[in-house]
Amino acid sequence: MEGTGFKSIFVFLLLALLAFVAGSLASDSARDALVPSLIVVGLFFLVFLGKNCWALVLILPPILQVLDFPILQKFPVIGALSAVLLFYWLIMSVLGYVKFTWNGNKYVDAALLIFFAYFLFTWVRHPVTVLALVSKTDFSVTEVGGQDYIFCLGAICYYLFLSVIPLKLESVLKVLKIAFWLSIVVALFICVKGLVFGSATQSELMESATSSRFGAFAPLSLKICYFLFAKYTFIGIIISPWKLLLVLVAFVGVALSGFRSYFMQIAVYITFAALVHKNILHLLFVAIFAWAGCLFLANEDVVDKLPYGIQRVLSSVPGIEIENAATKEAEGSLEWRYEMWEWAFNPSTGYIKDYTFGDGYGYSLERYQARQVASSLGLVYLGDNRFFAEDGIWHSGYITTIHRIGYVGLVFLGMLMGVAITNSLRVCCVLKSHRKGEYALVILLTIIPLSVSFFISAGTLTAFFNGIVHSAILSKVISSILYRNGEMLPMFKKTEYVPMLQSNNRGTRGYN
Repeated sequence: MEGTGFKSIFVFLLLALLAFVAGSLASDSARDALVPSLIVVGLFFLVFLGKNCWALVLILPPILQVLDFPILQKFPVIGALSAVLLFYWLIMSVLGYVKFTWNGNKYVDAALLIFFAYFLFTWVRHPVTVLALVSKTDFSVTEVGGQDYIFCLGAICYYLFLSVIPLKLESVLKVLKIAFWLSIVVALFICVKGLVFGSATQSELMESATSSRFGAFAPLSLKICYFLFAKYTFIGIIISPWKLLLVLVAFVGVALSGFRSYFMQIAVYITFAALVHKNILHLLFVAIFAWAGCLFLANEDVVDKLPYGIQRVLSSVPGIEIENAATKEAEGSLEWRYEMWEWAFNPSTGYIKDYTFGDGYGYSLERYQARQVASSLGLVYLGDNRFFAEDGIWHSGYITTIHRIGYVGLVFLGMLMGVAITNSLRVCCVLKSHRKGEYALVILLTIIPLSVSFFISAGTLTAFFNGIVHSAILSKVISSILYRNGEMLPMFKKTEYVPMLQSNNRGTRGYN
């Protein structure tokens, strides 16, 4: 009771301090008042959570994925939080409150460290600074573009923090469950806010949904679809009316966005989820049936009457030909990219100079400022693919990787993805029978579609560090816990069968 009373007093004092700080600064600037307020709230959470502060780095990523804040594209928020928590944990360790451990997986550890080391080595070869840190009066800086190096450092902080914290599987799964449902709430709130409190009228929203790419439902629909196929078997979804209806509604929500990459990710995700649940033959049968159904609708001219986004997605299905604005826009987008990709692999264009080790991330600050001025005066059109090629924005993760870190970096990146995918599938096969295991599967299985999308779609290394690497680190941590619990063996470890009678006498589980 005394402890509860002390916590109440402490919370009251902190809230009073927060109100005082916010009120005293509100007259100057709302932004200036927000920063100290966040610092006070952050310190309160650190003190309140104590050794459970590690939960923050698992709760925040799924929530931040559905938020569209500009800072999330420019600064590794989770990496910075991991650095703060690592320092806080170090203080508690010195004081004797906690201990460090090592959640190791030698294959994933080696792949991550090799890629991190090589990626940072490209900065040594091509040193640059970050545009946001350059003063407008600093005329000595000529090369900028080091934002991805900051994200790499953030991923390293995330890796170190989760690797040294002693964790239990039950606690991790519980936190992942909280994180998932919080992200669902946030995605639902954003969707409702855009529909109800937006400036558009109901008729304008209907017009937008039917005649253009309408992405309001996509984030929520993706999460629902991923969760259902992680929790239930494919055949279990097909024979359940409410599950099947929910999946179909989620498909429509994603299709309205018109992003073909989303549907490709869903297809890859469902395939490997079915592989984990051992329903791959059922999936193949239903996929053939669905493809035949799409062909029938196309032949009956039903597809032409569907909303624009759905038409755009279906235009990529083999055998379906749609002659309308959706198809022309999709084909124009591909032609625009194909032209750039031809330039990328033509050394005479000079867009990529070092194909082996990459050109790094530097681009001329003077040229960047001159282009901004020309754009403001209407002298140039920044949507021209020549400008994208000059800036290394290739709309292809494969080409972007070659441009920035070369074929050598591409090999290391592919090796990391391969090891991470293999480890994640092994972990998923164990966790599928665990209570709350689906909340880990939702994250770990997404490594596969994100990796495929990175190479064949507009992948960036910033998104790679924020998505694939974070999931790979989580799979490493969970696999280490499973090793300790005796639920999973390290890869390539030879096993010796122990008869049941001997295993009971020796206290083993049948293999050693």
